Amino acid sequence: MSIQERVQADFETAKTNRDVKKRDVLKIAIAEFSRENPKKLLPGQDMKKLSDERVVEILKSLIDGDKKTAELAKIQEVSPFVLILEEYLPEEVTVEPASGDEIKEWIKANLDLATFKNRLQAMRPLSEAFRGRADGDRLKEILLSL
Repeated sequence: MSIQERVQADFETAKTNRDVKKRDVLKIAIAEFSRENPKKLLPGQDMKKLSDERVVEILKSLIDGDKKTAELAKIQEVSPFVLILEEYLPEEVTVEPASGDEIKEWIKANLDLATFKNRLQAMRPLSEAFRGRADGDRLKEILLSL
């Protein structure tokens, strides 16, 4: 069973058991999954199946957003929102952050900067290549330094 299917099944269970907190959190996650669909779904249609990697990215972005909000509000305790969503994340596989040299090598090998009117137009393929391994600000800094 994929992570997306688990979230959907647990949402249905939470609805049945009247677990309001879990239902509401999973409803937000499912809404984010549906944003990945290119068209609006009609009642009774199934959502597009996302890869587990993409589902993990979405869940992590939701968790990061909640953590940043809590940090700005100076809240020390972990919210139930984060705890519920973390149940669906696989055990953390350590991913090495991309080094500056690795990013520069990739740009030289895969992007012809002369084809872009503005270097920032190269950010899309660059950020897709290093998604989850490098911060966008860092990528931009390296790209502009070339």
